[in-house]
Amino acid sequence: MAAISTLILSLCRSGDEIVSTPALYGGTYRFFRDILPDHNINVKYVNPASPEDLIYLITPKTRVVYLETPTNPTLDIIDIRRIVALTRKVERELRKSVTVVTDNTFATILNQNPFSLGVNVIVESSTKYLAGMRI
Repeated sequence: MAAISTLILSLCRSGDEIVSTPALYGGTYRFFRDILPDHNINVKYVNPASPEDLIYLITPKTRVVYLETPTNPTLDIIDIRRIVALTRKVERELRKSVTVVTDNTFATILNQNPFSLGVNVIVESSTKYLAGMRI
């Protein structure tokens, strides 16, 4: 959570917005729900079954698109490539950049490389699956 909260607070200022998928690690969800409003940072949620809604949810105030895949705890799979493509489309229309962030804790960089799919920033908990890997 230190990495996630530091990252988000370094990217967003008062009045900014985040668009996120709704299935998130509980600590992240509570941070988005309980802490960010105190900083006047609004979080909107996109249904991953309807990623095209990003076109309407991303506004000039949006600084971050945030996702987690596989999700914790439901293990849903989000189409990273589609989320990135839609975000980049809106970026071109708005002529502004949006940082795409993914929590890659469950898959780890060993099993999934979101950078290769266009994600800007990856966060991973090194106390979970990654810590138990022996290479």
